[in-house]
Amino acid sequence: MGIEVKVIDLGERKAKFILSGVTPAFANALRRCMINEIPRLAIDEVHFYENTSILFDEQIALRLALIPLKADPTGYVMEDECTCEDGCALCQTTATISAEGPKMVYSSDLIMGDENISVADDRIPIVDLKEGQKLLLNAIIRLGTGEMHAKWQSAVVCGYKNVPHVSITDCNDCARCVSICPRDVFRLVDGRVMIGDDINCSYCKLCLDVCELQGIVIEEEPDAFLFTLETDGGMSASMTIAYAIHLLKERAIRLKSALENLAH
Repeated sequence: MGIEVKVIDLGERKAKFILSGVTPAFANALRRCMINEIPRLAIDEVHFYENTSILFDEQIALRLALIPLKADPTGYVMEDECTCEDGCALCQTTATISAEGPKMVYSSDLIMGDENISVADDRIPIVDLKEGQKLLLNAIIRLGTGEMHAKWQSAVVCGYKNVPHVSITDCNDCARCVSICPRDVFRLVDGRVMIGDDINCSYCKLCLDVCELQGIVIEEEPDAFLFTLETDGGMSASMTIAYAIHLLKERAIRLKSALENLAH
């Protein structure tokens, strides 16, 4: 059987899908790729010209770095792959903030040097400036991956489990499993215990403990995995999945080529 994908839920920032016909190693490689390997843009360096707010420069710099940015990562190259020495338009761009209190400085106050870059959320608070306080800074945006720092992570939540299958082989309709199941896998229909959506099963096995007849069987598909993904908004869920698959494919091609060269 070949690889199959069944999409259960797909939104701008969240996705849930079943990946079948793969090994646990492949599933884990896809998960790690979505978390750590996809290149993203983030604020990497901040130069402060004036900061009379209550927060130290380092605190504001950290907040700025964790603001997710929406941009096409293919428009830039990694700093260590660029031929320049001190940074250029190919490997970095800038963002500035010039604000004076009283006001709350939000992520929307970042003025981007590249019009193709924007913040994923406009209302992320940075610092509350009181009367007479000022903030003037210049930030450098660079390309990176989650493997280098969490600020470059595309997927903030990414996990998987084997697809569960729950069945009832013997039942006296006591409904204890219905009341104890935290995921509503079981339901009572006209006095009979029925299986609802067993894909929600978390393998807690509480139902097995309360079933006097031992008539509940929980199995898992060894080559089918339920993925749950959530991004920070800098990249859509669908783009994150597609980019991770593209990276895995590139690696497989390079590995095949290397093995063929060794064979000759």
